[in-house]
Amino acid sequence: MRRLWSDDEDDVLRDVARRGVLLIDEMHRLPGRTYCAARQHAWSHLKLRLGRRTWSEEEYAILRQIYASDESVKRGVARLLPSRTYNQAKQEAAKIGLANLGVQRVYGYSSIFYRIERVLADGRKASVKQLAAELGVSISAVGRALNKQRGSRARVGDYGRLSNGGLEDLWVLGAGPDAPRPPRKTSSEACRGKRARAKVRAGRFDPFATLRQQVAA
Repeated sequence: MRRLWSDDEDDVLRDVARRGVLLIDEMHRLPGRTYCAARQHAWSHLKLRLGRRTWSEEEYAILRQIYASDESVKRGVARLLPSRTYNQAKQEAAKIGLANLGVQRVYGYSSIFYRIERVLADGRKASVKQLAAELGVSISAVGRALNKQRGSRARVGDYGRLSNGGLEDLWVLGAGPDAPRPPRKTSSEACRGKRARAKVRAGRFDPFATLRQQVAA
Protein backbone atom coordinates (compact mmCIF):
# COMPACT_ATOMS: atom_id res chain seq x y z
CA MET A 1 0.00 0.00 0.00
CA ARG A 2 1.31 3.45 -0.92
CA ARG A 3 2.38 5.43 2.14
CA LEU A 4 0.61 8.77 2.51
CA TRP A 5 2.67 11.92 2.79
CA SER A 6 2.83 13.36 6.28
CA ASP A 7 2.56 17.02 7.32
CA ASP A 8 6.25 16.97 8.31
CA GLU A 9 7.24 15.79 4.84
CA ASP A 10 5.09 18.48 3.25
CA ASP A 11 6.83 21.06 5.45
CA VAL A 12 10.22 19.84 4.19
CA LEU A 13 9.11 20.36 0.59
CA ARG A 14 7.76 23.82 1.39
CA ASP A 15 11.07 24.70 3.03
CA VAL A 16 13.00 23.50 -0.02
CA ALA A 17 10.82 25.64 -2.31
CA ARG A 18 11.06 28.69 -0.03
CA ARG A 19 14.86 28.59 0.19
CA GLY A 20 15.31 27.81 -3.50
CA VAL A 21 17.73 24.97 -2.81
CA LEU A 22 18.00 21.82 -4.86
CA LEU A 23 15.59 19.04 -3.93
CA ILE A 24 18.18 16.37 -4.74
CA ASP A 25 20.44 17.81 -2.04
CA GLU A 26 17.64 17.67 0.53
CA MET A 27 16.42 14.13 -0.06
CA HIS A 28 18.16 12.97 3.14
CA ARG A 29 15.36 14.79 4.96
CA LEU A 30 12.78 12.55 3.26
CA PRO A 31 13.88 8.99 4.10
CA GLY A 32 11.99 6.33 2.19
CA ARG A 33 10.99 8.72 -0.59
CA THR A 34 12.44 8.90 -4.09
CA TYR A 35 13.43 12.10 -5.83
CA CYS A 36 10.82 11.66 -8.58
CA ALA A 37 8.05 10.94 -6.07
CA ALA A 38 8.97 13.99 -3.98
CA ARG A 39 9.08 16.27 -7.00
CA GLN A 40 5.74 14.94 -8.28
CA HIS A 41 4.09 15.38 -4.89
CA ALA A 42 5.46 18.91 -4.54
CA TRP A 43 4.02 19.94 -7.89
CA SER A 44 0.75 18.03 -8.10
CA HIS A 45 -0.40 18.23 -4.47
CA LEU A 46 1.37 21.24 -2.96
CA LYS A 47 1.67 23.37 -6.13
CA LEU A 48 5.31 24.12 -5.33
CA ARG A 49 7.88 25.11 -7.94
CA LEU A 50 11.20 23.68 -6.92
CA GLY A 51 14.55 25.05 -8.04
CA ARG A 52 16.28 23.41 -10.98
CA ARG A 53 20.03 22.95 -10.83
CA THR A 54 22.27 23.45 -13.81
CA TRP A 55 23.63 20.46 -15.70
CA SER A 56 27.13 19.33 -14.85
CA GLU A 57 29.74 18.21 -17.36
CA GLU A 58 29.39 14.69 -16.02
CA GLU A 59 25.65 14.76 -16.71
CA TYR A 60 26.26 16.08 -20.21
CA ALA A 61 28.65 13.19 -20.83
CA ILE A 62 26.02 10.70 -19.64
CA LEU A 63 23.38 12.37 -21.82
CA ARG A 64 25.62 12.05 -24.88
CA GLN A 65 26.21 8.41 -23.97
CA ILE A 66 22.44 7.79 -23.83
CA TYR A 67 21.80 9.39 -27.22
CA ALA A 68 24.69 7.46 -28.80
CA SER A 69 23.42 4.10 -27.51
CA ASP A 70 20.69 1.75 -28.74
CA GLU A 71 18.76 2.31 -25.51
CA SER A 72 15.71 4.54 -25.54
CA VAL A 73 16.21 8.01 -24.11
CA LYS A 74 13.44 7.54 -21.57
CA ARG A 75 14.88 4.33 -20.20
CA GLY A 76 18.45 5.64 -20.27
CA VAL A 77 17.53 8.77 -18.33
CA ALA A 78 15.64 6.75 -15.71
CA ARG A 79 18.61 4.41 -15.31
CA LEU A 80 21.60 6.77 -15.54
CA LEU A 81 20.16 10.18 -14.62
CA PRO A 82 17.57 9.44 -11.91
CA SER A 83 17.58 13.04 -10.66
CA ARG A 84 16.49 14.30 -14.09
CA THR A 85 13.18 13.86 -15.85
CA TYR A 86 12.71 12.63 -19.39
CA ASN A 87 11.45 16.04 -20.56
CA GLN A 88 14.39 17.83 -18.93
CA ALA A 89 16.79 15.52 -20.73
CA LYS A 90 15.11 16.10 -24.11
CA GLN A 91 15.18 19.88 -23.63
CA GLU A 92 18.83 19.89 -22.61
CA ALA A 93 19.75 17.57 -25.49
CA ALA A 94 18.14 20.02 -27.91
CA LYS A 95 20.12 22.90 -26.41
CA ILE A 96 23.45 21.20 -26.98
CA GLY A 97 22.52 19.88 -30.42
CA LEU A 98 21.96 16.22 -29.58
CA ALA A 99 18.37 16.08 -30.74
CA ASN A 100 15.54 18.04 -32.27
CA LEU A 101 12.50 18.34 -30.00
CA GLY A 102 10.25 17.78 -33.01
CA VAL A 103 11.82 14.43 -33.82
CA GLN A 104 11.19 11.25 -31.87
CA ARG A 105 13.59 8.36 -31.72
CA VAL A 106 12.60 5.81 -34.32
CA TYR A 107 12.71 2.61 -32.34
CA GLY A 108 10.91 3.61 -29.16
CA TYR A 109 11.76 1.69 -25.99
CA SER A 110 13.27 -1.39 -27.62
CA SER A 111 16.66 -2.05 -29.19
CA ILE A 112 15.36 -5.22 -30.86
CA PHE A 113 15.03 -3.63 -34.29
CA TYR A 114 18.63 -2.41 -34.13
CA ARG A 115 19.67 -6.03 -33.66
CA ILE A 116 17.31 -7.18 -36.42
CA GLU A 117 19.00 -4.73 -38.79
CA ARG A 118 22.35 -6.33 -38.09
CA VAL A 119 20.99 -9.83 -38.74
CA LEU A 120 19.28 -8.82 -41.99
CA ALA A 121 22.29 -6.91 -43.33
CA ASP A 122 23.53 -7.63 -46.87
CA GLY A 123 20.08 -8.45 -48.18
CA ARG A 124 19.40 -11.50 -46.03
CA LYS A 125 15.82 -12.77 -45.65
CA ALA A 126 14.52 -14.35 -42.46
CA SER A 127 11.25 -15.26 -40.80
CA VAL A 128 10.10 -13.94 -37.43
CA LYS A 129 10.75 -17.36 -35.92
CA GLN A 130 14.32 -17.46 -37.27
CA LEU A 131 15.06 -13.95 -36.00
CA ALA A 132 13.67 -14.74 -32.56
CA ALA A 133 15.88 -17.83 -32.30
CA GLU A 134 19.02 -15.95 -33.36
CA LEU A 135 18.39 -12.94 -31.11
CA GLY A 136 17.25 -14.97 -28.11
CA VAL A 137 13.99 -13.04 -27.70
CA SER A 138 10.33 -13.95 -28.01
CA ILE A 139 8.58 -14.33 -31.35
CA SER A 140 5.97 -11.75 -30.31
CA ALA A 141 8.69 -9.17 -29.48
CA VAL A 142 10.29 -9.60 -32.91
CA GLY A 143 6.89 -9.37 -34.58
CA ARG A 144 6.06 -6.12 -32.79
CA ALA A 145 9.42 -4.58 -33.67
CA LEU A 146 9.08 -5.49 -37.35
CA ASN A 147 5.47 -4.38 -37.69
CA LYS A 148 6.33 -1.03 -36.10
CA GLN A 149 8.82 -0.41 -38.94
CA ARG A 150 6.76 -2.09 -41.67
CA GLY A 151 6.82 -0.13 -44.90
CA SER A 152 9.43 2.37 -43.69
CA ARG A 153 12.46 0.31 -42.69
CA ALA A 154 11.42 -3.30 -43.16
CA ARG A 155 8.99 -5.28 -45.29
CA VAL A 156 8.04 -8.81 -46.27
CA GLY A 157 10.28 -9.44 -49.27
CA ASP A 158 9.50 -13.08 -49.95
CA TYR A 159 7.63 -16.12 -48.67
CA GLY A 160 8.91 -19.50 -47.55
CA ARG A 161 7.02 -22.74 -47.90
CA LEU A 162 6.40 -24.61 -44.65
CA SER A 163 6.41 -28.38 -44.33
CA ASN A 164 2.62 -28.40 -44.10
CA GLY A 165 2.35 -26.52 -47.38
CA GLY A 166 1.61 -23.13 -45.80
CA LEU A 167 3.57 -19.92 -46.26
CA GLU A 168 5.68 -17.90 -43.83
CA ASP A 169 6.73 -14.27 -44.23
CA LEU A 170 10.41 -13.66 -44.96
CA TRP A 171 11.46 -10.18 -43.88
CA VAL A 172 14.05 -7.94 -45.53
CA LEU A 173 15.30 -4.43 -44.81
CA GLY A 174 14.05 -1.50 -46.85
CA ALA A 175 11.05 0.72 -47.40
CA GLY A 176 8.10 -0.14 -49.58
CA PRO A 177 5.11 -2.47 -49.71
CA ASP A 178 5.26 -6.17 -48.97
CA ALA A 179 5.91 -8.59 -51.81
CA PRO A 180 2.70 -9.98 -53.38
CA ARG A 181 1.60 -13.08 -51.56
CA PRO A 182 1.53 -16.24 -53.74
CA PRO A 183 -1.94 -17.66 -54.38
CA ARG A 184 -3.14 -20.41 -52.13
CA LYS A 185 -2.77 -23.93 -53.41
CA THR A 186 -5.93 -25.74 -54.39
CA SER A 187 -6.95 -28.71 -52.29
CA SER A 188 -5.80 -31.13 -55.01
CA GLU A 189 -2.39 -29.43 -55.27
CA ALA A 190 -2.00 -29.54 -51.50
CA CYS A 191 -2.87 -33.25 -51.44
CA ARG A 192 -0.39 -34.04 -54.22
CA GLY A 193 2.33 -32.17 -52.37
CA LYS A 194 1.50 -33.95 -49.15
CA ARG A 195 1.66 -37.37 -50.84
CA ALA A 196 4.97 -36.49 -52.49
CA ARG A 197 6.50 -35.44 -49.17
CA ALA A 198 5.24 -38.66 -47.58
CA LYS A 199 6.95 -40.72 -50.32
CA VAL A 200 10.22 -38.89 -49.79
CA ARG A 201 10.07 -39.48 -46.05
CA ALA A 202 9.26 -43.16 -46.59
CA GLY A 203 12.17 -43.57 -49.04
CA ARG A 204 9.89 -44.55 -51.95
CA PHE A 205 10.84 -41.53 -54.03
CA ASP A 206 14.21 -39.87 -54.62
CA PRO A 207 13.75 -36.22 -55.73
CA PHE A 208 17.43 -36.08 -56.81
CA ALA A 209 17.46 -39.24 -58.94
CA THR A 210 16.93 -37.40 -62.24
CA LEU A 211 19.66 -34.92 -61.39
CA ARG A 212 22.12 -37.68 -60.60
CA GLN A 213 21.33 -39.40 -63.92
CA GLN A 214 21.97 -36.16 -65.81
CA VAL A 215 25.28 -35.65 -64.03
CA ALA A 216 26.32 -39.25 -64.74
CA ALA A 217 25.42 -38.85 -68.43
